[in-house]
Amino acid sequence: IKKQPLVTLFLVALPLGCVHKLYFVHTGRFIETFEFQTPLIDQIFGLGGGGMMTLGQVCETVVMATIAFYVARFSRKALLLAGIAAYAIRFACFAYAREIEDTTGIPETASIIVGLLLHGPCFTWFWFLGFMIVDEETTPDVRGSAQSIYNLILMGIGGIGGSKIAGWIADAYTGSEGHMDYTGLFSWALWGSVACFVGMAIFYPGGRRNSERAP
Repeated sequence: IKKQPLVTLFLVALPLGCVHKLYFVHTGRFIETFEFQTPLIDQIFGLGGGGMMTLGQVCETVVMATIAFYVARFSRKALLLAGIAAYAIRFACFAYAREIEDTTGIPETASIIVGLLLHGPCFTWFWFLGFMIVDEETTPDVRGSAQSIYNLILMGIGGIGGSKIAGWIADAYTGSEGHMDYTGLFSWALWGSVACFVGMAIFYPGGRRNSERAP
């Protein structure tokens, strides 16, 4: 087993799994604070924030369908960093949508849609690619166990921890009248993503990884 890539991947996956969960806990209600006029999306995917979030799943399908193009041309580290950067950009779009409109003239609803579409790179270039890396960096006798550990970190520990953290942050940024400060809330996810990016950039081995499985 090549330990350094897996140790770094697993350690970064834990906080990023929490960040990922926060997205699913709070984004639906956040979207509903905006007056989107999207009758076609409502008709196809459903009303409200949940329907709008389906745009992310559509983008995920497209990005995943083209992953063979990326993995053949870019190093694993570059793609992992791109996936984490997509998380940071997404939460920046959410947290500072109004500021972006004030400074650039780009409608805040456009920033929200960009953030939703970034779900494709977020999921594919980190989560899905991570399973590929575990497969490549392990020998057959431990491959299944390593995949299970990675899944446990992301979906189990990260998911449960992310739900708890999402609740604590929401409590901290809910005003006396029940109004949520989404700038403060999503800023936590933004800077958490930035911290994951720095950790991955420093500790994950550079260069193009061998795409062949370990013997």
